[in-house]
Amino acid sequence: MEEKNTSSNTTETEFLELLELARNNDHNAILSLLAIFEPDMHEHSRYIKMPKEDVLQSMKLAMIEMFRDKNCRPPNFRD
Repeated sequence: MEEKNTSSNTTETEFLELLELARNNDHNAILSLLAIFEPDMHEHSRYIKMPKEDVLQSMKLAMIEMFRDKNCRPPNFRD
């Protein structure tokens, strides 16, 4: 049985497929991945002493760069 990501209803397989599409510059896949992490980004932005919009923009940019990095390994959900 596939594990579910608790912050969304995305299975590990679906996440990895989105990541592969994002690495090939699929804009919809990138937007879907950002949507998965959106609640966490909002939560963590509370602890950074910058305007919230700037923090979120910086986080999104960093995540997009990471999604597109073909050398970045996906997390191991089973650890």
